[in-house]
Amino acid sequence: MAFGILVQLRLEEMGPNPALAATARHQLIQFYRQIGLPITLADLGLEEVTVANLNQAAQVACRPNSDIHHLPFAVTPEQVAAAMVSTSVPHPAKVQTMPLSAAKDTVQPQENHP
Repeated sequence: MAFGILVQLRLEEMGPNPALAATARHQLIQFYRQIGLPITLADLGLEEVTVANLNQAAQVACRPNSDIHHLPFAVTPEQVAAAMVSTSVPHPAKVQTMPLSAAKDTVQPQENHP
């Protein structure tokens, strides 16, 4: 349930007025961490879930009679899958105000795989 709320807030952040949803998600993440609720797929034991599995779950979530269609905006399976993998992204305001030097320190070099 907790993770699903974060997914819904991520979906709302993809809409035309993302600020309130982003703030609510950020506050919930802090609360969830304090009480030990999951905020990522890894927290649910799904760290090795495949993209195909996520896409399949998103397709099911978007079936014609699904409750997801009670949201006040249209939702696609692609948006649901994206929301599921991005529940813990930083608050947009925090990202925008991060100094470039701090952002540079958080980037990890990627290894080249043949």
